[in-house]
Amino acid sequence: MSRIIYRLIAALARLAFRSGRSKDLEIIVLRHQLGVLRRQIDRPALNDNDRSLLGAIAAALPRPKRTGWILTPDTLLRWHRRRIARHWTQTTRGPGRPPTSNQIRRLVLRLAAENPTWGYRRIHGELAGTTANQTGAWTAQAARNLFLRHTDQLAGSRALVRDRGSQFIESFDEIFRTESLKILKSPVRTPVANAFAERWIGTIRRELLDRTIIWSQQQLEQLIIDYINHYNTHRPHRSLNQQPPEAPEAPPPVQMRHLRVLRSSRCDVLINEYRNAA
Repeated sequence: MSRIIYRLIAALARLAFRSGRSKDLEIIVLRHQLGVLRRQIDRPALNDNDRSLLGAIAAALPRPKRTGWILTPDTLLRWHRRRIARHWTQTTRGPGRPPTSNQIRRLVLRLAAENPTWGYRRIHGELAGTTANQTGAWTAQAARNLFLRHTDQLAGSRALVRDRGSQFIESFDEIFRTESLKILKSPVRTPVANAFAERWIGTIRRELLDRTIIWSQQQLEQLIIDYINHYNTHRPHRSLNQQPPEAPEAPPPVQMRHLRVLRSSRCDVLINEYRNAA
């Protein structure tokens, strides 16, 4: 019986092909293959491109022509509602301040881990005095501000020693040249040439800046000026035989029974100075 049915179907197929209805045969084969796949797969996985293609074709075909599809009309309607909702939905920001970026969050955690004694105000002060883009225009403006605010302190300066960073542009150097200062560049790939500057920066951080909270630029400048005076006139230096760079005349020897040490404070009571009372 099955052999007779096979021969009948083969004859009908040859007749359809000869009459120019080969597309009908392709459709019949495709539908049969689809039925076989549906028996093997319960829920086929579709991506957005599949949904777009099937949805666009379904909009052009009437429902009777969609018989045998792997989709139901409810599925097509659900896809359509979801697409419309995504098209008209605009991203809105919730109430409250904008969230902190991940980069700033990681930087705050890094500062807290590297400085266990710092509180949130100290970390905030450290971040508020920095810039992420130290461009040539920024450094040039910083140089102008330096001469506007500290002209008297720079009166005896003769030269500026700097490295070869890209942020030091020609206009930055020109500001110092107009004040009769020479520009001395450190040698290429010679970090030891900046040893004195690095030592100074490390000293002022350890002895002053790491021990306080900076509230404003005015307070920072006042502390630094006071510390520079302490550094040059009182702080002992091992390389100078425990004398400051601008040491006064050495006092006469004092006998222990006449020793009376007095304390004075500098830099908002952060640094103490001791002298023998006359």
